Amino acid sequence: MFCSNCGKKVSKLDNYCNNCGELIHGYSRIIKRWNSSSNKPEPIEKLKQKLIKQYRGKNLGSIIKGRELKNSNGSCFVIEEKENIDIIKLDINKAKEKIASDLKLIYGIGKITEFKLKKQGYKDIYSLREHPRFKKDAKKFTELLENLSTNEIVEWICRWFSKSHPLIFCSSAFCDINDYIILDIETLGLYNRPIILIGMARIEKKEINIKQYLIRDLEEEASTLKNFISNIGKTNAFITFNGAMFDVPFLQERLYYYGIPFNLKRLNYDILHFSRKVWKEKFENYKLSTLEKFILGVKRKTDIPSSHVPDFYMSYLENKNIGPLIPIIEHNKQDIISLANLFAKINKEWKIF
Repeated sequence: MFCSNCGKKVSKLDNYCNNCGELIHGYSRIIKRWNSSSNKPEPIEKLKQKLIKQYRGKNLGSIIKGRELKNSNGSCFVIEEKENIDIIKLDINKAKEKIASDLKLIYGIGKITEFKLKKQGYKDIYSLREHPRFKKDAKKFTELLENLSTNEIVEWICRWFSKSHPLIFCSSAFCDINDYIILDIETLGLYNRPIILIGMARIEKKEINIKQYLIRDLEEEASTLKNFISNIGKTNAFITFNGAMFDVPFLQERLYYYGIPFNLKRLNYDILHFSRKVWKEKFENYKLSTLEKFILGVKRKTDIPSSHVPDFYMSYLENKNIGPLIPIIEHNKQDIISLANLFAKINKEWKIF
């Protein structure tokens, strides 16, 4: 790859030409032109300039407590914090009872047939194990329930209901609370662009342990991905906000890009879709900021919309000033905390549904 300004050879990972300082990537040039346009919201630009002035001459380690991690691909910076939160899981036995009470999970049973069967005394799928027609499927499904085979249970439910159905959320009771990983990423764009921050958290008793993997330079993306996947085990389940459509596929694509063999396919409890079910038609939209405001009572003091994250990160690289990084890190951290709190709220809302 060659610089369009001076013609010198440059690395694909470089954001600027080491010879003349010209922006290399197309997305960088777009951001540069966008920066100079008069359409940029003034308050956001003022915030960025204020941060650049406030943090001039300061380094990341002196402002944010973190540590450097190294592996065969290089290094990255990880920030670790703990936040108090109380998540009460759905009771396993009640979850099993609720799922088993829906006879429509068995092939050949619709609303009318279910009504007739319950009138005949078949109150749940367990009792259908004695039915001459439905006993075979009933036995298979109840075995999955007794073995707490969460993946298979979710696949079975998804044959008949949407992925945001309350019965899917019921299955979250079968996961160990320590196996949940709350996940949120920040990127430089919507498709085929570098990841700049990976935020994740685990639930332990009445607190969440947050880890934020920060890519201080685009060359650190591969090492950051490797450090991130070192936390992911076979039994983990993700809690995300539209993560099944964005975060997880984006991470998987970047792993493929660097030739890192790892499959991120896991159970994914998507707060966006469950929120639409729980608080149906209560809000104009179901953005995380809307749910934070009306459900959690959270009002962020200094925050930047996700659409401005690429601009702030590019300013950090261009000015070698950590100021624009600070709200990105805080934005990601609050996303993680809000996801955990919304998951807890949905547990409470559907505790006795």
